[in-house]
Amino acid sequence: MAAPHFILKDKKSENDTLIFLLYRFANERLKYSTSRKIKPSLWDAKTQRARIDPADGATLRQNLTRINNKLNDYVSKIAKIKLVWEEVHEKTLTPKILRAELDKAFKIDKETKPNITFLQFVEQYVNEPRFIEKSNPPRPLNPETIRKYKIAYQHLLEFANKKRKNKIDFDDINENLRNDFLKYLRETRDQSDNTSGKNCSILHMFASAAFEAGLIKDKNQIDRIKGFKVETFNIYLTEAELDTIYKRDFSKNETLDSVRDYFIIGCRTALRFSDFTRIKKENFCTVEDKELLKIRLKKTSQDIVIPVHWQVKAILKKHHYNLPAPVENQTANEHLKTIGLLCGLKEKMIKGTSIGGKQEEKIYEKWMLLTTHTARRTGATLLFKAGYSATSIRQITGHTSEAGLMRYLKLSKEEHALLMAKGNYFNPQK
Repeated sequence: MAAPHFILKDKKSENDTLIFLLYRFANERLKYSTSRKIKPSLWDAKTQRARIDPADGATLRQNLTRINNKLNDYVSKIAKIKLVWEEVHEKTLTPKILRAELDKAFKIDKETKPNITFLQFVEQYVNEPRFIEKSNPPRPLNPETIRKYKIAYQHLLEFANKKRKNKIDFDDINENLRNDFLKYLRETRDQSDNTSGKNCSILHMFASAAFEAGLIKDKNQIDRIKGFKVETFNIYLTEAELDTIYKRDFSKNETLDSVRDYFIIGCRTALRFSDFTRIKKENFCTVEDKELLKIRLKKTSQDIVIPVHWQVKAILKKHHYNLPAPVENQTANEHLKTIGLLCGLKEKMIKGTSIGGKQEEKIYEKWMLLTTHTARRTGATLLFKAGYSATSIRQITGHTSEAGLMRYLKLSKEEHALLMAKGNYFNPQK
């Protein structure tokens, strides 16, 4: 796809001049005003962006950065519009359609602007095709993500109905609204800290989208309504526990046998349930006598390569590389608890929870806390304990940052200390 170009209306002007967007596609041409102005002396014709000099004052640099960001927004938006019309709607994109879509995205009609409320904007936002901003080329959001957006929107509607007389305007977006919404989620919906924090994060995302659309003028409004996430208690399995589950004979119960096999594969690949349950024979290859698993992650569309663990090889051979159809995630979670109980995972665990803003501590046996996602945490943690670097593990798990990975590693302080104790620093040198 050809990229849009940006040119100045009057490159010889001594004053600010308009920046136009030129886009050629399918033997068509669109010339479109970005409504942004710049002095030609500050324009770089080669990069088609504002020229930012570190020696310039802070205010000028900020203004020029905003111009460049807006031009980048145009490029991204055109790519999304083209994808929606040609692949989602299966219609030919024309200059007239593209102009209308750009107007809708970047030019607010001052006469109609007051007639749309924040809730109406959010309704449009969650029902329009959405794409991952940093993806190149743009790709649609995961359906599960869209589902979470729509759930958060429903919570907002209920909150507005019960606490805000069915209305939330753009001017209402502030810290007080966030705090009232959070209180509603905790006290009325009995949501945990992380669930309510996630819904507040989505509220912040809605507000950021409204700001980008020009419907919220003061960025300070949205900076104060960010969501949050608290550290939660999650388990991982030790090598001994995993070995017990692997060796347990479930041949008389095909469902438990299948769930166990998939769980072991998940532990030994550190993949999510949505990935380790769709592994096929075609995902495997041999390189330098080593069997490798190649798969594209469903959530992030990353291509990753994982060495095949010997237990995974044995399970694959058992099924002749044709794994049985998996059960649903929730059903698998129920069966995993049965498997854990039968395998004697009865260690007492104290888990703190916060429901409706109330802190509670409950005692569980370890089998009660088993879920399919325990597999991913177990895989990452056991790889780390085996001495693999965070960088190498991230290549398998798909985490984009070390901080993201470290949140998955469920080592106790004692286990961290024991790992350190194995190093040369704490031992006499021979």
